[in-house]
Amino acid sequence: MTISTEGTAGGNHPEVQAAAEAAVLAINKAGGLKGHQVKDIFCNDQFTSQGAAACAREAVSDHVLAVAGSFSVYDDNINPILQQAGIPNVGNTPVQTTDFNSPISFPIQSGAIDDYQGDIFAMAQSSVSKIGVALLDLPTVTAVAATLHAAFAAAKTPSGGKVQDVGSVSIPVTASEFTPYAAALKKDGATGILAVLAPQQVEGLAKAMVSIGYKATLAGAANDYDFSDTQILGKSGEAVLGTASEPPPSGSAPGAVEFRADMAAASKAGVPGASLLSYSALEAWTGVEALATVVDGMTTPVNTPDLLAALKHVTGANVDGLLPEPWQTESSSRPAATARIAENYEYVNYLQPNGDWQLSSPKTLNLPALLSGS
Repeated sequence: MTISTEGTAGGNHPEVQAAAEAAVLAINKAGGLKGHQVKDIFCNDQFTSQGAAACAREAVSDHVLAVAGSFSVYDDNINPILQQAGIPNVGNTPVQTTDFNSPISFPIQSGAIDDYQGDIFAMAQSSVSKIGVALLDLPTVTAVAATLHAAFAAAKTPSGGKVQDVGSVSIPVTASEFTPYAAALKKDGATGILAVLAPQQVEGLAKAMVSIGYKATLAGAANDYDFSDTQILGKSGEAVLGTASEPPPSGSAPGAVEFRADMAAASKAGVPGASLLSYSALEAWTGVEALATVVDGMTTPVNTPDLLAALKHVTGANVDGLLPEPWQTESSSRPAATARIAENYEYVNYLQPNGDWQLSSPKTLNLPALLSGS
């Protein structure tokens, strides 16, 4: 099963379902998982905690092998149900508490906390020294925002200057007029805006900035934006920065090339949304590929208990060359708060006018080192 959000004010990622299906089609064409053909069940969480829990219960009732490649901000409503049934959640986007501590959670990307901390360091390295924060008015976002203080304290500009948090604005999910929020950030003197928002709010904020003649760097998590979002923001005229734990979908990394080929084959096969080559699509595809990588290495029968056991001992796995270092699911050397996070590196991208993400540098941000000041 793949769980994501489609058709809501808080998020719309049809390409997640398409990317999971593209990966499954490619796996089945190559012979399946250990000779077994794979079926991917998609569940829309409707951007609600109740919808997310319903998806998890459906996964249990359908006896899925695993949940893979999911993109939901309500994993605290998903993981406990999966944990009770012993079903692993592979390649999930880590946002909530259980993503970081549940024994069935196996994220392969750094997640929202690292993305937004990375944005602060990336803006600082671009000499943006006054940063305002635009927050979506949701409890999950408030929890993420609380983790930003360490990055603000550690980030420095190339000249060694400190980075100032000039203030924040809270934007309701239902907001339709963004000029007051843009004006407040402009008044605070923010030359960079960390947008911890749903894509629709980022688009609204960008348009409002243009309307009042306000120029500032907008930064966010690149995988939050679907294909149409990047097209709109790319044409906005604003500088848009996005961090992610994988290189861009349009890049030359072997996994990105394979991803595009699988999506093209899925599009040819009539899979809706397979032409939408966004970061969230790449990460969903990578989640299914990671699951296949683990299954291929199993010497036991392919069942959920044995898969869960195998996932606990993944070390040195190369997931299509998309991660800055090999995938290791558990490590005693990691800080307890991020013990289940496979890696803490961030690629820095700038959005191009055509909607493609482009690396600002092949060098990744090493967040543990930056946060410690080393």
